[in-house]
Amino acid sequence: MLCPKCQAANPRGSKFCQNCQSILLAIPGDFLEDPQTVPLTGRLESVKDVCEMVKKGEITLDEFSAFLSSVSNLLAVKAEEITELVESSNYASQAPQEVEAGFKGMDLYEAGLTNMILFISTGDPAVLDEGLKMIAQGNEFINQAMELNQKASRNLQWDIML
Repeated sequence: MLCPKCQAANPRGSKFCQNCQSILLAIPGDFLEDPQTVPLTGRLESVKDVCEMVKKGEITLDEFSAFLSSVSNLLAVKAEEITELVESSNYASQAPQEVEAGFKGMDLYEAGLTNMILFISTGDPAVLDEGLKMIAQGNEFINQAMELNQKASRNLQWDIML
């Protein structure tokens, strides 16, 4: 289990990080096992699950905050990698719809996470629901970008074979 604060590996079931003593979350699934192996779009169900857990009081606000921080950090890393790739290549001019959909999806995902942070101070479940809605919309745009990428890749392979 990776620590959402320092990214140190900890034994499964640990309550606190062995490196920085941050609270580790008991989150369903493999969400924090290895953030690099679970695609951002595959995290929507985990985000939904954790929102339900915080609404029911099954996790603390500190645990919820750590969870949101972990997702936000992963999103920032992915956004930086994609931005660097797009800026260092001519990809935006080659696949403008894909790039636009991908960035719009990441922006919506980030806005949803930011909205969810308000729950910590307000305790209003409607804030979580609105954040989830934004993340789901962002997820759809990211999926659209991936579908466009896969279609372009198939077309390129087809062109090469001809």
